[in-house]
Amino acid sequence: MSSGSKREREQRKKLQHFLTDLALLGSLQEVNCTLFLLAGYAKYGRPYAWIRSNHERLVNIGGTDSMVKDTPMKLKAITDWGSQGIRVWDVVSELVCLCTVPSPSNPFALDMRYLKNLPLPERFLVSGALLNFLETYAVYGNRDELHYDKVVEEVKSLRRLHVQTLSEVQRRPGRSTRPATPASGESSEEE
Repeated sequence: MSSGSKREREQRKKLQHFLTDLALLGSLQEVNCTLFLLAGYAKYGRPYAWIRSNHERLVNIGGTDSMVKDTPMKLKAITDWGSQGIRVWDVVSELVCLCTVPSPSNPFALDMRYLKNLPLPERFLVSGALLNFLETYAVYGNRDELHYDKVVEEVKSLRRLHVQTLSEVQRRPGRSTRPATPASGESSEEE
């Protein structure tokens, strides 16, 4: 047995466990919420998107749930991936617009109330991840998009929330309040 096929089987097994966990998460979501899995594979040179929950809102192909969940979606952004300079935010935007009627003026609009109500560790991680995503869009995205300026405004409020959350994380009980000091015999300055 080749190590390549063994590695592929191990990766498939890990992915299947991950997808099972996502399916469980999807079963907890609201009726008006659709959960997607967006994953990129270097081997295929493009991302793929799967519907993980509430697929009835988008497709009715008469197949089994597993057939719908195991079949990647056919999205224009994914089809155009290699030839049109498409980025991951184009895929996210297409998914949001696909699920929202009428299409939102800003597909990257955030529900700040939801973010503020997350438990502290989750709020810190989620705000940081979203901030990275939206800042990357602000730097590399198309400034001619109608929603570009709205995204830049979202980044400002999200950055404030993230910094505030970082401050709360640092003040949590049980955290050491002493700054880290160099080990004895080590200099804290570069020579």
